[in-house]
Formats: sequence, C-alpha cells, structure tokens
Amino acid sequence: MPVNLKSLIKATASLAVFLLVMSHPRLEAVPTGSAEPLVFTLPSDLNGIKIGRFLEFYRADPTNMGIQQVLSASDSHFQALDTDVPNFGTSLNGKWKWARFRLHNPKELSQIIFLQNFVPSYRFDLIVPQEHGDYQLRKGGIRQPEPAQFIRTRFDMFRLEVPPGTSTWYIRQDYATQVFDLRLWHTEEFINHHLAEFMFLGAMFGILIAMIVYNLVIFTYTRRDYYIYYCLYLIGYVL
Repeated sequence: MPVNLKSLIKATASLAVFLLVMSHPRLEAVPTGSAEPLVFTLPSDLNGIKIGRFLEFYRADPTNMGIQQVLSASDSHFQALDTDVPNFGTSLNGKWKWARFRLHNPKELSQIIFLQNFVPSYRFDLIVPQEHGDYQLRKGGIRQPEPAQFIRTRFDMFRLEVPPGTSTWYIRQDYATQVFDLRLWHTEEFINHHLAEFMFLGAMFGILIAMIVYNLVIFTYTRRDYYIYYCLYLIGYVL
C-alpha cells in the first residue's frame, strides 16, 4: 500500500486547523448592551489575559476599506461581542476582519507589554495610530513575517509601548481563520510561560522521536510494512 508522505502531512495539518476553529463556538455580531466605550485597564499582573470582550469589530463591509477610513470611523461603526474568544469561523470571500481595542495605562510612565495572537493566521496586522493622523503598520502572520516588527514565536507576538492614559489600537486579520484569541502579557510573565511551553514541547517531541526510533528498530527485524507506515506518520506529525 503506497503512502504519500506529503499528502499525509497536509491532511494532518488541515485536520488540526479544522479542530482548532471548531473548538470555539461560532458567533454572530451581538451587541454587548453597553453604550460606554470598552477600555481594558492594565493590571499589575498581566499573565496572558484574554481581551476578547474588549474587542470592538468594524460592522460595515470591509471590502476595499483603507486603513485611514477605519481609523476615522465613528464609534457607531464598531460592535463588541460578549465572549473571551470571538469566532467568525472561516470564509473564502477574501475579506479582512477589522477590530480595535482600548488600553488604559494608570501609571505615569509608558508600559511595555506584549500582544499575542494565540491562533495561527495567514495575515495578522497591528495598526498603531500616530500623531497628525499618521499610523504605524506592523505585519504578522505566516505569509508575511517581518522579524523586525514582532517577536518570533509559534504565534504572532507584538511589542506594545502603552503610553499613560487611554490609547486605541487596531488589528486586522485575513479571511482564512477569523478567530480572535488575543492575550496580553508582561515581559517576565511571558518569558516564564514561554520557557515552560518549550520544556513541554521538548518533552513531547522527545517522546515522539523515541517512538520513531523504536518502531524503526522493530521494522528492521520484522520487515512488516505497518511499522514503517507508522514511522512516516510520526515523522509527519513532528514536521
């Protein structure tokens, strides 16, 4: 029975993305019922806090919308969802999904924090408004990485310098996977989390590699095809 390793890898990756999207309930735009602007006040302990309930999504059709048009849109054009992880499912209509969030820094000096997009995305951009109507565009995502703009981890990670008072930040995500699992970290908390995550991944991949070697040894003695097929499956999972 011939096995196409490339097809096996693609099928495994597609299944993983499908399960990731389906693990969160799909939502339609439901107003939160609050007319007050949503503002997230930075706490002293910022340990991967989800900010989905503080995201406000652009309600109009974003087709052919420029960045300046979204930045200048009034509050009535945005709508929030009452959930920690907003999920609009997947679509192939080629449209971006726009959102914004407000951060309040109660301290007198700027704070350095990190914004993490916990869902793999082809394109995920952060737009930072500047003075005199200008803006700074930071690009992320699998298809357009720019290491100088964000930290290279398994997921997109942006460094934010939050000034004192309240500031507004804009994001846009491509049409392929419109799940917004955004989390905020302080530097020390993120480093500890990152190290623990890599230790777990190292242990997991170490076990998988040991299983590959074990089954290869058995195959060399028994010459039974299903052992080599299982090795190829494990190799595809590791890759």
